[in-house]
Amino acid sequence: MSGDSAAKGRKFMQQQFKSIFTDSDSRGFTLIEVIIVVAIIGIVVAISMPNMKEYVVNADLRGDARRLMGAMQFARMEAVKRNVDCTVTFGQIVSGTTYDYIVYIDQNGNLEYDATENVLTYGEYKIANVTGNTITKNDDTLPSVKFTSRGLPLNNSDGFSAGTVTLLASSGLQKKVVYNSVGRIRIE
Repeated sequence: MSGDSAAKGRKFMQQQFKSIFTDSDSRGFTLIEVIIVVAIIGIVVAISMPNMKEYVVNADLRGDARRLMGAMQFARMEAVKRNVDCTVTFGQIVSGTTYDYIVYIDQNGNLEYDATENVLTYGEYKIANVTGNTITKNDDTLPSVKFTSRGLPLNNSDGFSAGTVTLLASSGLQKKVVYNSVGRIRIE
C-alpha cells in the first residue's frame, strides 16, 4: 500500500512540476514588471549621477595636487642625490610650450630656466587652475623654488623659502600644496 501511495505522490508532483513550466500564464515577465524595474534603475542612476560627477572632479583635483607634490619631492630628492641645485618653476616656456611647472637642474642657481639646463620632468594640470601661488618669483617673474643639495628650499635671494600653491577645480573644490622652510611638502 505504501508503494501505491508513493507512486500516486510522484505522479501528482510530476503533474504539478509539468504544469508550472507549460502553463502559458507563467512564462517570462509581464511588460508592467519590466517597465517598473527599468524605472527603478533609472531613478537610482539619476540620484547617484551628481555624486559621481563630484567624485570624479575631486579625484582629478587630488591627482593634480599629488602630481605637483610628487614633482616637488622629486626635485628635492634629485638635488640631494646629485648634489646640485634643482629648481621647480611654474608657468615656464620650454621649446615653445608653456608647462604648468617644470623641474630642472639649475646649473647657475638663479632659479631661471636656461635652454642649456637639463629638464628632469614637467607637468600640466588635468583640471585644476592655480588661484594662489605664494612662491617667490624669479627675475623672469615666474614663481620658482630651488632645492639645495641639502634638500632645503631657497628663494631668489637665497633665503629660506616656504610657499603654497592653491589648485581650484571648476566645481569650487580646492587643494593646497604647501612646503615649509625645511623642505617638507604636503597637501591640505
